[in-house]
Amino acid sequence: MDNKNQLNKALRLLDVGDFDDAIEILKKIYNCAVEENDTIYSIKSSCILGEYFLSDNKLEDGVMYLEKALSLKGKDDDVDDLLNYELDHAEELLKEARGDK
Repeated sequence: MDNKNQLNKALRLLDVGDFDDAIEILKKIYNCAVEENDTIYSIKSSCILGEYFLSDNKLEDGVMYLEKALSLKGKDDDVDDLLNYELDHAEELLKEARGDK
């Protein structure tokens, strides 16, 4: 699976409001990335899914995906500043969802 192209497709679908198809693709990306030990796309897809579910008031799903993203923090030397930003954002969203300060 070409995670990069599929992620771009999912992001375009989110932009045009086709949420169901976008979420389906993001879940496939996540599952494929986990299977392939692709930390980068595991983080990217789970951060997007987590943020989407929180915004859609699906707290349990949102928290689950954000926790999955954060569990990968520090597991790959290829994680760049952009992914660190996404992980920091995921951590903030998770704190907010849990009511932490």
